[in-house]
Amino acid sequence: MSYEIIKDLIEKFSCELILADSQEPKSLSVLLPILKNIHSQCQRLSLSSQAKSIRAARNLINEAIKHNSKNISEQIAALETLISNFSESLQNSDQDEQPLVTIEKNSIENETDPILESFEQLEKKLDEFKLMITGFCPGEISDLGAMLNSLDELIEISKELEPSTFHQISIACKGM
Repeated sequence: MSYEIIKDLIEKFSCELILADSQEPKSLSVLLPILKNIHSQCQRLSLSSQAKSIRAARNLINEAIKHNSKNISEQIAALETLISNFSESLQNSDQDEQPLVTIEKNSIENETDPILESFEQLEKKLDEFKLMITGFCPGEISDLGAMLNSLDELIEISKELEPSTFHQISIACKGM
């Protein structure tokens, strides 16, 4: 699951990189929050070499913006190479991944724990919501609608969970 988040972020990064204007270095600034999220996920998973390559990509973008280069084609090509290498190393790490925690199955094979199921749903929806917030473009009404729908789903899933703190926070967020 955690590698899936990184893979989704890489896909989003690639799409934004393609849309970058090779004549405008500041167009690369939309990539920085995505890279920050990828870097955080790598650190969370103790992928130090991958985190270093993401930091290198961020530094490359910051330098291009700072020096206001007129033609950033070289930086874009370097970013493409960095992300390609990152994806390969991530794929290798993903294949080696062993689950850190195993959840024992109930003694009755077909019975599932509804509370555990609710928490798993909540985690999945929260990850989706986080990706929406990460990719939010101010002024995009459709993004705001999707966020509100996602908040509604988080409220619905969390209403039966104890403690009720998350449910109350979700309601407060929607009210803002």
